[in-house]
Amino acid sequence: MAVNNGTILLVKRYLRVASIVFFCFAAAHILRVATDSNLIIGSWKVPYWVSYLAAIVAMLLTVTGLRYAQKVE
Repeated sequence: MAVNNGTILLVKRYLRVASIVFFCFAAAHILRVATDSNLIIGSWKVPYWVSYLAAIVAMLLTVTGLRYAQKVE
């Protein structure tokens, strides 16, 4: 299957936008921990370790997406 230049540009744009979304998600979790804010879902108070884990995973997805965006040819 042949891939044209337009498809490559769409893939790069998708990866960059997804990386920005993951970065915003990570920043929100880091901000939650930094400001000592409570996150309550229903009657459950979400522990801070969940935000630490979510921030790490989101940053890994950010870096991975940006690296793949650079490798797409």
